[in-house]
Amino acid sequence: MVRSFPRLFLGKGFSRLHEYQRRLCAALGGKGETGFREVLRKNSIRISEVQLVQAGQQPERMAALRNGMVMATLLTTPTNFILEKEGFRRLLELEETKISAGVRCLITTRKILQQRPAMVENFAKGWLHSVRLIQTRKKESMDVIGKYTNNNSPEHQEDAWRSITYKSEIPPYVSPARLQEQIYMLAEDQSELRKLEASRMIENSILKKLDDSGFIKHGYALYSPNHY
Repeated sequence: MVRSFPRLFLGKGFSRLHEYQRRLCAALGGKGETGFREVLRKNSIRISEVQLVQAGQQPERMAALRNGMVMATLLTTPTNFILEKEGFRRLLELEETKISAGVRCLITTRKILQQRPAMVENFAKGWLHSVRLIQTRKKESMDVIGKYTNNNSPEHQEDAWRSITYKSEIPPYVSPARLQEQIYMLAEDQSELRKLEASRMIENSILKKLDDSGFIKHGYALYSPNHY
């Protein structure tokens, strides 16, 4: 399980979250929207008091905020630096709110798990390996971030690197409780989702196999900072 928390940005002329009640807000789907809903709940703002709209990926959300089509949006590093330089205000870091429901999961189908377990296992191994490399190979990771975000600023690259280096739980088992929290929050305006059971949506057998075999422990010991 990897936690990834965006930053909440306000439109120009606003300074408090409560100023967005009854106004249009942009929110990405999935964990970002879930996190935003939790922020509203913690500030005693009902979801019915804020209009959430799907505004696309980060470039589209940035454009919507600039043009006044929405009043707030969620962005991750290093994209957020662009708006900060334009005078938009960063209201909060979702990571600092200690929201437990902000998770990202690897998803596949039961059919693939049954028919191609070796492929799924190798993918999981590669993912675990990449997470550890990000945590321990700062320069190489920042180079990759710069390449794929077209951002040459060392400051921006490091901020992005720091935002993902300390949010991984190892071994990364999916938490039924946290996933169920997401379901309940989304069910506030999609009541049909309330019937979903998180425990029936999770398959940890591949990860448990890697954990029991010592692959995870050995891999993370091998790539520990003291190894280099």
